[in-house]
Amino acid sequence: MSDLPPGSEFAGHRIEEVVGHGGMGVVYRAVHVALGRTVALKILAPELAGNDEFQTRFRQESKLAASIDHPNVIPIFDAGEEGDSLYVTMRFVAGTDLRQLAASGGLDPTRAARIVAQAAEALDAAHARGLVHRDVKPGNVLIESHGGQEHAFLTDFGLTKQVSSDPSITETGNWLGTVDYAAPEQIRARPLDRRADVYALGGVLYWALTGRVPYPREGDMAKMYAHLNDPPPPLGDSIPAELASVVATAMAKDPADRYQKAGDLGRAALAAAGRAPSAADRNEAATRPLPVAPASPSAVRPPPTRTLPVPPARRNRIAAVGALGVGLVLLILALAGAFSGGGGGSGSSGGKTGAARRPLPRRGRGRARRALHARRGAAEREQRAAGPDRGDRRLQEPVREARGPTRLSPQRAAHERPSGRRDRHGPLRDLGRYRHHHGPHRLRARGARRAAPDPPPSRHTRLACVRQRDIPPGRRAGAPGNRGNKGETGRA
Repeated sequence: MSDLPPGSEFAGHRIEEVVGHGGMGVVYRAVHVALGRTVALKILAPELAGNDEFQTRFRQESKLAASIDHPNVIPIFDAGEEGDSLYVTMRFVAGTDLRQLAASGGLDPTRAARIVAQAAEALDAAHARGLVHRDVKPGNVLIESHGGQEHAFLTDFGLTKQVSSDPSITETGNWLGTVDYAAPEQIRARPLDRRADVYALGGVLYWALTGRVPYPREGDMAKMYAHLNDPPPPLGDSIPAELASVVATAMAKDPADRYQKAGDLGRAALAAAGRAPSAADRNEAATRPLPVAPASPSAVRPPPTRTLPVPPARRNRIAAVGALGVGLVLLILALAGAFSGGGGGSGSSGGKTGAARRPLPRRGRGRARRALHARRGAAEREQRAAGPDRGDRRLQEPVREARGPTRLSPQRAAHERPSGRRDRHGPLRDLGRYRHHHGPHRLRARGARRAAPDPPPSRHTRLACVRQRDIPPGRRAGAPGNRGNKGETGRA
């Protein structure tokens, strides 16, 4: 069948120009005369129209294709028979197709992934209606630009097959589809499902990335053998490994190893392209060093801390609690000092016991002093009765114990013998001299210092310290020559 010339009419459409040729027929840009709408008119080959089985299948599948309503699916306006030819009219897309767009060497990975993802959405819409395209190829993916954005359409559903239909209708003995993107199960003439379109869409992604068919072989038989036996083709080092993995999964020989939906393939391609840098970014990164901005002091300075004001009522409570705590500490210290000073145990400085420093009650002072003097007198009488031979240190111990620990005066220290034995008559000999040079006021002062912290004793108590009965009769107070007679006292 020769091409129709421009200006001629066919089935109520005026031919404008030839858009393309295919194995199934010729596509024209035409105008619907009654409506004045520009459409794409596809006229099938006369040999196909002569097959009754093909005509039946064509009418059924045209109705199913017209029922698909999706932004990425080319809508079908009319389908029928004119003379000895079958035709179908659909929306005309003023643009190009993916075969021409990537023929010069492949597209950017992100651009290719976006186009394939839109075609995958169109296939999901067809699969939801129970249809299989069976002829997915770059020439059936039309590209139209709107405001700088590319919109993809999937067209040519004339070869679609309803999965639930009678298989005998499709067995016409003719090959339906393109060998370069046919799935292995389609070549083996096995039952097909949506996974056959997933395999073909993986081949379309391979073309969009490289501008080549997956298996470039000479002859259809070699191409079929490669689809059946050869592993998925490599994409080359220029294609990111993520996208190469997506193509390999989509073109797996076993349908169970592929993506189970076309939308899964589209989403995987978009994700892989988003992680992989574009070609322009890779070239720029290889030639231009990345600038390193110096860290400013403000970038590393910690944020200033904000001090919240304390309410006045809270400040008053804090001050009251602090004052109460200080008062409790002082009270505890005072009680501890009172208990430690008032107890009967030891624990005083200078080797003196607490009982020795504590003053006696005023009522019992006289009795205590009289008992002390009685013990002193008994000890001295025992010492005198022992005689000069036994007036050693052992006899003086009871006297010292009765008197208590005292410090010797210079006058008494002068009478200490080198042997360590005291002169019994030394203190008695110097008694008059002591009383002469140290009057009552001297005795009062020395008594106050020695008895501290006790109150100073009275005059009778001081005089009782030197009792008349403790002095030999010849040296008692009032005896002739006693007061002021130094020579006589020295001789005694």
